[in-house]
This record gives sequence, C-alpha cells and structure tokens, in this order.
Amino acid sequence: IHYYCNNGYDLSELPDDSYTAVFSYDAMVHFEMMDIYNYLKEMHRVLKKGGYVLIHHSNNHSDYKASFRNSLGGRNYMNKDLFAYLAYRSGFEIVEQYTLDWDGQKDYDCISMIIKR
Repeated sequence: IHYYCNNGYDLSELPDDSYTAVFSYDAMVHFEMMDIYNYLKEMHRVLKKGGYVLIHHSNNHSDYKASFRNSLGGRNYMNKDLFAYLAYRSGFEIVEQYTLDWDGQKDYDCISMIIKR
C-alpha cells in the first residue's frame, strides 16, 4: 500500500490509467458538490478501463444550503441522482447505488459503485 496526503482538490501525484479501484468511505459526505465532481474526473483519469470506484457520499437533499457547518453530521448537499449525473459527466457508469440511514435520518447517506468504461 502506498499513500500520500494530497492537496485537497485533485489526485495530481497519481499517474494516468494506473489503478483498478478507488475507495472513499466517510469523507465525501462532507465534500462540496464541485469538489466531488473534480475528484470524479481525477478518479476517471487515474483508473484503468474497467476500473471501479466505491464512494460513500451524502444523500442530504433537503436543503441546498446544507454545508459541513450547518447540517446534521456535516453532510453537504448531494443526492444519489445528482451523484449519478456527476459520475456520468466524468465518464463513469453507475453499477449500483444504495442509501443508508444515519443518526436517525432515513436515507441520509448513499454508497455508489461506478465503473470506467
């Protein structure tokens, strides 16, 4: 396993078309929508064709003003359909999505598996 601390907005230290999988759990629930989009584009760049991504993200779509500072659990505004759209725009296809309850909130989070075709 190799790891590095990135700059917070891209995966520039990772080479193109080099990985078969990317996994992110319990971090992107706090990311702003445009940051998620930027990371999705970067994940597409570093993955080999047929590579998978598994991402745990927010499904908090009750308030478009939601942010890390003002929402339950710091969940930013996002939902599974918006994530699917961003993934598609980044060159991915949805394999599967399912929602999770969190801290008494039904369907507050989502796990999405996507593939680079």
